[in-house]
Amino acid sequence: MSQERIINLLKRHYKKCRERWFTAKDIEKKLGLANASVTRALKKMRESRMIRYKTIKNVLNDEVFLYRHRVNE
Repeated sequence: MSQERIINLLKRHYKKCRERWFTAKDIEKKLGLANASVTRALKKMRESRMIRYKTIKNVLNDEVFLYRHRVNE
């Protein structure tokens, strides 16, 4: 259920702005889901290559995943 909601959110925002990337916390706030369910769903979708992601370092030097909709390439 949460995977479908996340995919729909990413698709909807990809159509509006192709440069927009989301963190798990952004997705969590927009959908009102629990952190555990969002991160679990994102991990499954990363492993199955359903979504695009990249990692960056934040100000605390922690790795942060950024997500967006995967377009058929």
